[in-house]
Amino acid sequence: MALTVGNLYNNAVSSFSITFLAGRNGFERSVEWVHIVEDIEVADFLHGNELVFTAGYLNKQPDWLLNFVKALNRAEVSALFVNVGPYIKEVGDDVIAYCNKVDFPLFSVPWKARLVDITRYFSRKIIHHEKVEETVAVALKNIIFNIGNIEESIKTMQRFGYAADSKLSYLNITMESFDKNRQQDNIRTMKRDFEHFAGQKHLSIMWLDYEDNIVCVLTETDFEKIRQFCYELTRITEMRSDRYRLFIGVSDILSGFKYQFMNFDKSVKANYMAVKQKKKIVFHTDLDIYRLLLDVKDKDILHGYYDEILKPLEIYDLENNTNLIKFLKTYLDCDGSPVLVAQTLSIHRNTVSNHIKKIENVTNCNLSSLDDKLRCMLAFSIKELL
Repeated sequence: MALTVGNLYNNAVSSFSITFLAGRNGFERSVEWVHIVEDIEVADFLHGNELVFTAGYLNKQPDWLLNFVKALNRAEVSALFVNVGPYIKEVGDDVIAYCNKVDFPLFSVPWKARLVDITRYFSRKIIHHEKVEETVAVALKNIIFNIGNIEESIKTMQRFGYAADSKLSYLNITMESFDKNRQQDNIRTMKRDFEHFAGQKHLSIMWLDYEDNIVCVLTETDFEKIRQFCYELTRITEMRSDRYRLFIGVSDILSGFKYQFMNFDKSVKANYMAVKQKKKIVFHTDLDIYRLLLDVKDKDILHGYYDEILKPLEIYDLENNTNLIKFLKTYLDCDGSPVLVAQTLSIHRNTVSNHIKKIENVTNCNLSSLDDKLRCMLAFSIKELL
């Protein structure tokens, strides 16, 4: 689970003279590091998710602080702590209003406060949290892939707040960055978006790496809540569509740690179909016939079945410059209705009848037979899978 502005503030407020000023709705912003920044130009070099402290040494203009806050918000900084003193005597109402409007957390600390102590405290908290996240992620991967002492890994999960009957779901994510050199930056941005939105929805998440993919692990009991989370999340990530696109495969929910590999594997298969079909998100539970086909380990069996049913028609199309394969798919999609096929393809019903006869001759199928229709539909499903 991400470390947030709210977590850090609530833990530190009793130890340091920190005053909350604005942006409470941004308390779910995740935090990765701490910086002391005085030059507004430095904002362009921040990664995002930082806590920023400033004393305002360069505060020479009336609107300097407001512009500074706007630059930090554009850089997706998590929060700003203003050291009130000789350079920034007070935080104006315009700054407070802006922070409330954009949900940007804003705090003040008195000049007498020792920033080195506050930043050291936050840094230690962040480092400790990162170590905990890494430990939990390693333990869960060991459980999923049956590595080492599983009982010890389960105890590690429990030590950090995961019950023995925890209900887990996996979002297996393939990212395609349009600029390959920005892949790591894009992954960092994506995680920030996920964590911020999960915090708003009060969902607990962790991260795993799997081959070239990123896996978001959700702890949740209600699958419909996960489904809704995913749909809303894809809309949010649309704002990054100029940088990358995501293909997400979602597993079911499974309680307990014993069979998590089986559930994780569902996310892998759903992700495979998302990439194959170029869909933003695919839920394993919605895969229907593909759930059976994806469980066939010997892909030669699938190739053989397709070759037996539809390969002759592919060859016929190639040799005769026809497109009976497309016609057959339309025919099956129209539930074998000649009238609907004629309307869909804008052709005469006699042409429909002629095409059906030709397909039956080439494939040795009877398209009036439900069994043969099912065989053709299964072959088309295999084609899409392979």
